[in-house]
Amino acid sequence: MHYIFDTSLVAQYLRKYAEDRGVKRIDAKIEAANLAVNGSVKSILLQDGREITADFFMDCSTGFAACL
Repeated sequence: MHYIFDTSLVAQYLRKYAEDRGVKRIDAKIEAANLAVNGSVKSILLQDGREITADFFMDCSTGFAACL
């Protein structure tokens, strides 16, 4: 069995689903990632100077452009 999805529709659905449940989306460019001792992402520094800490980060860039 093979499924083909319209990725833009899936992305719209997942964004609404997550935001309706309190997920905060930040559209910004990453300057650097600060790693914990175990290698997980501890925080990220954005180009505008903000440092973001969270329990979970999702990098939505693609392929070799991935930042995290």
